[in-house]
Parts: sequence; C-alpha cells; structure tokens
Amino acid sequence: MKDFATLRIHGKSLHAFLGILYIYAPISLRSSFLNKLSSRQKKRAYV
Repeated sequence: MKDFATLRIHGKSLHAFLGILYIYAPISLRSSFLNKLSSRQKKRAYV
C-alpha cells in the first residue's frame, strides 16, 4: 500500500511536470522563433 501511495505521488508530480513542459516548451520555442524572425527583419531593415 505504501508503494502504491508513493507511485501515485510520483505519477502526479510527473503529470504536473509534463503539463508544465507542455505549457512552457511551446512558449520558449515560439519566443526563440520570433527572435529569429525579428532579427531577420532587422537585418532586412538595415540593408
């Protein structure tokens, strides 16, 4: 029973971790992508 409880806790923490990754990973990817786009646009503007 103890093992099952710890397993449940680990499962919940893992689920929360995956949820955080699912929420934050796309944001970081988007921001890096936007930074690349904006840097390209700035280069174009300077040229």
